Amino acid sequence: MKIHKFPKATGKDASNNNTINQYHSVEFSINSSYPIYQFKIWNSNSDPMFVLVKDHSNILGYLEEGKKFNLKYYGFDSSYPTEYHDTQIEHIKQCDNGKFKGHYTVSLSITN
Repeated sequence: MKIHKFPKATGKDASNNNTINQYHSVEFSINSSYPIYQFKIWNSNSDPMFVLVKDHSNILGYLEEGKKFNLKYYGFDSSYPTEYHDTQIEHIKQCDNGKFKGHYTVSLSITN
């Protein structure tokens, strides 16, 4: 797993894009024998869409930059129904300080 260090606090979050406005969380299911993980979707100036993963989580062993998954996205309300999208892991960054200390940010990009 290629890891990047997360930069120091970047200030206020960036403006929401359409994806962030549509979805509040995303679900990872690696395979049928592995647990399902659901994460809140975040955004910042440097990452338009990312999830936070605790630094000791088992799912980190399955995540790699460039790897693609078919993920389940949950909408904020009934006007944005649950949908599956092919999604690529863009970056995995370790957070050494700030409000995300003890986590990794996993940047996501919907590819379909």
